[in-house]
Amino acid sequence: MSRAYSQRTRTLGSTVGTTVRNWLSRTPKIVKSIQRGTITLTGVASNTATITSVVLANSVLVWLGQSSTDVAVSSTDRSYTAVSLTNSTTVTGTRSSASSNVTVSFEVIEYYPGVIKSVQRGTVVSAATSTITAVDVSKSVLTFLGYIGSLSTYVGLNTVCTMVLTNSTTITCTGGDAVHSMGWQVVEYY
Repeated sequence: MSRAYSQRTRTLGSTVGTTVRNWLSRTPKIVKSIQRGTITLTGVASNTATITSVVLANSVLVWLGQSSTDVAVSSTDRSYTAVSLTNSTTVTGTRSSASSNVTVSFEVIEYYPGVIKSVQRGTVVSAATSTITAVDVSKSVLTFLGYIGSLSTYVGLNTVCTMVLTNSTTITCTGGDAVHSMGWQVVEYY
């Protein structure tokens, strides 16, 4: 059978044979680069990390957690952090207060063109909604980019809420209170 296919390909011309052979032999290129890092916030409410330049429209930011050296319960919500992709070379870590020592971890994944259709990032206040540009929910992923606690007092776990991509234009944050915000990112794939 293989020989017959080969002869047919020659009969049809090299263009078809070459195209099929190239298509079958190509390894799809999806991920262009992955960069990871940490941002230390010691006595500051915001700090940055520099990364190798990425194309923002093709890049996904991932919040990988945080650690804190503070043990006081009253500092817990003020040590919560969020990350944002400020520009093509900068990831920013932010929190509501400079009163604790926190390290936040992140990852930036840059895809080749043609993988991501759109990326939207922002924040939503607890017990509220955010409006986004319409996406196909069956091809979109909502991810958490961190949590920014209160500027004033410790409120506890009742400040944490859940986020849902409610429909093609709405992110809904359920629970919590109205003074805390959560970072989000919606990535729509082709």
